[in-house]
Parts: sequence; structure tokens; C-alpha cells
Amino acid sequence: MRSILIASIAALGLSVVAVPAAGGLIGDTIHGVGAEVGGETFFDADAVVSDSGREFISSFPDDYRVFADFDADTVTVGIIRLDPHLIGLYFWGTGWRFDFTDLDWVDIPSEITGLTLLSNDWDRPWSTSFTDDSITLDTGFMNGVGFDGEGDIPVVTWRIETMPVPLPGVGLLVVVGVGIVSLMKRKTLFS
Repeated sequence: MRSILIASIAALGLSVVAVPAAGGLIGDTIHGVGAEVGGETFFDADAVVSDSGREFISSFPDDYRVFADFDADTVTVGIIRLDPHLIGLYFWGTGWRFDFTDLDWVDIPSEITGLTLLSNDWDRPWSTSFTDDSITLDTGFMNGVGFDGEGDIPVVTWRIETMPVPLPGVGLLVVVGVGIVSLMKRKTLFS
């Protein structure tokens, strides 16, 4: 009986510890809103996350485009320069804010636990926040972004940290199953 109890406790422990790695966003439909604070909206749409192409991109202004690109576990926000003579963007006291909602991990149900900055060509801090299925990226007050070279695309990239959502009752099912097997074994031995 003692060995069955130890086996049950071990099985329960394994069901909690042996959690698979979090899944990816490829194939998920997410909603994104990118806008100047108190100004123009760059995009407000739904998009399916894919390995290639940018999921969100503005259709204006004439000399640059603002974009957001997702892959399995990262998000990149940046600017594409269309006018080769454009040397920078100046905002005179506004900022940009990007809200992405309904982020669902396709293969393994997961929750967002954080954002890790991977690269920042903007040389300025961003504020970030998250819930279990959404992220917000905010430049705060800014006065401009410069372009260094020809074709330069200033981008900021974050890794979306996640943790799998545990399946309810898996440990309990294991313990009950082991208990039933032990009772069946016991009845067989004493019958």
C-alpha cells in the first residue's frame, strides 16, 4: 500500500512538473490597433499570423509606413521609409501606442507571462504591459525617430514570454486511476 501511495504522489508531481513548452502564434487570428496618441490611427484590423509578411501595415503617410510583424513568439514594430530623402520623423510631443488582443497559442494553450526586449533601433525606452492574451506597446512622449542609412528600417522587437495553461484535473485523474488499479489489484489478491 505504501508503494502505491508513493507512486500516486510521484505521478501527481510529474503531472504538474512535466509541462510541455508553450506553443506558437502561427495560424492565430489577432486584432491590432496602432495609432498616434491623440491622433491618426495607423491600423485597426484583424490579421492571421504567418511566417512571412507583416501582419499589420499602415496605408499612409506618403513618405513612410508603420508596421507590426508577429511570428511564433516575437513581435516587431517598425517604420519603412518610402522617401529616400526622409532623414527622420518628428512628432512634437506625441507618442505611438500599439494594442494587440486575442493572442491565442495554436498548438498548446498558453498565457502571456512577460515581454523581453530583444532589439531596439529607436534608442529610447518603450513601456509595455500585458494580460494573459494581449500586449500593449507604448513609446510614451517622443519627439522623433531618425534613419541612419539608405533603406534603414528602425525596429523594436520583443519576445513574448508564455507559460502553458495546465489542463484541469490531470493530476487528480492520475491519482484516481492509480487508486482504482490498486483497489482492483487488492481485490484480486484477496478474493
